[in-house]
This record gives sequence, C-alpha cells and structure tokens, in this order.
Amino acid sequence: MSSFAIRPAVQPLYIAFDALPADSAWGREMRLDAARFNLADARTALAAAVKAQDPDRHFRGLPECPWVIEAYDAVRAAEAEVVRLEREGKTP
Repeated sequence: MSSFAIRPAVQPLYIAFDALPADSAWGREMRLDAARFNLADARTALAAAVKAQDPDRHFRGLPECPWVIEAYDAVRAAEAEVVRLEREGKTP
C-alpha cells in the first residue's frame, strides 16, 4: 500500500523550503515549485472530497460539508501562496 493512500483525502502534502536563502534565485524557484506541488495536491484532495460526498456528481457547485469546505479552503490558500511567490520572483 502506498503512503499516499494512507493520508487523509483533505490534507495536502506540504513541502517547506524555509531553510533556503530568500535572496537565492534557486531558493525562490524551489519554493515556487513546492507551492505549485502543494496546489496540485490540494486540488486532488478537493476532488476526492467532492467525489466522496456525491459519487455520481449530480450537483452544481460544492457540497456544503465540513471536509469539502476545508479542502476548498486549502486550495484557495495554496493558490494564494503560488501567486505571492510568483509576484515575489518578478520583483528585483
């Protein structure tokens, strides 16, 4: 059994690169890559939570259950982190 299957569906895998120097271009790129990976993982967790709530997907919008809302919030936070890091990388 893979370790991915053991993790709860709504908890994305977070990778931290806090030890890398902030002024390093390589460090910024690695943090951005990690944020993008976290975003993809959060989106996968959201899809799994929605699918668990309504396997036939006969609804419009997100179901209002705690784990779907939590997964959606994780996606929004990951998106905000990616945008922040992209903006940080574009400023000299």
